Amino acid sequence: MNADFKIGGKGKDIEITGDSRFENTEIYKIPVGSASTSFSYINKEFSFKKAMVKQGSSVITAEGRVSSDDKFSFRVSSDKILFKDFGLKKAPENAFISSHSEGQGTFQDPAITLNGKVYGGIFQGKSLGNGTIYMEIKNRDISLKTSLFDENVNLTGKGNLSDPFPWTAELKIKPGRYDFLLGLFVKEVPEELLFNLSSHVVMRGDKENISASANIDHLSVVLFGYTFSSESNVTVQIDNRRLSLPAFTLRSGDTSFVK
Repeated sequence: MNADFKIGGKGKDIEITGDSRFENTEIYKIPVGSASTSFSYINKEFSFKKAMVKQGSSVITAEGRVSSDDKFSFRVSSDKILFKDFGLKKAPENAFISSHSEGQGTFQDPAITLNGKVYGGIFQGKSLGNGTIYMEIKNRDISLKTSLFDENVNLTGKGNLSDPFPWTAELKIKPGRYDFLLGLFVKEVPEELLFNLSSHVVMRGDKENISASANIDHLSVVLFGYTFSSESNVTVQIDNRRLSLPAFTLRSGDTSFVK
């Protein structure tokens, strides 16, 4: 860390201005190549400007202020945040997000918006398509709307910042091929694997509870020349730590398997 600052003022009114720079560090275990900012503390208000974070080919800029009466404002933007630059090694090649976020208000009543575009990159030679992210915090209410993979996966959610922090979410997955998603969780995905799915998931919870109900109306897996497909809807229920999975049937050719 390198820092250069000046301290002055009159009596109890301290004034501080300066610049700082970090090289090759980590923030919450996320690698950062460099970070720099100009900062000041004047009239009991801390502000920073020309803040810049660089990692690989990703660049994030920011500015903001916080006053002694808990009021704040900020702006953060980036034309390109490459997922692999920040430690997501299993992310698809060239997948990145461009985003802009700004906010103001108080910590008890913040007003914040975030707009982003997601570029899915390439996985096993297949383009994953693009998407959008929008989030807003207003009057302590949170709303989220996300569309990914050319609108094939859509997530909406609502919540509130007041105790007990209740939230709801809905996930819709349109019929399609999603074997590329398995590559985010397992080391190797067989090239001959085909995983087709359509599903609707409803979730809700608060700081102490979580429940989810998933209805998979189509499930098909092709591997090593064998095809397995569901004959009826597959339902999954989660209630805190309890998982319920009623019986369902998978068919391969003339053979049926009951799970």
